[in-house]
Amino acid sequence: MKKIAIVVFFTLMFFAQVAKANCYMINDSDEKNLCLAKQNDSATYCYMINDSDKKNFCLAMVNKNNTYCYMISDNDKKNFCLASF
Repeated sequence: MKKIAIVVFFTLMFFAQVAKANCYMINDSDEKNLCLAKQNDSATYCYMINDSDKKNFCLAMVNKNNTYCYMISDNDKKNFCLASF
């Protein structure tokens, strides 16, 4: 069950980038800010994310720095983040 939740979590995180969706149509504020950060290549939106794991993932992707991956508390999410580099 946990692995399914992680797959769904990261699928949603990349949905806007892959589908070129309008970020403002996303209801969840953390997901919306992640989308905006990726779309605008701006870490400013990452700092508006409440969930610390999502925030660190966002910062890792936008800054292209895997150091932020090591700050993710969930090991599966951390490994996914590291594998993205």
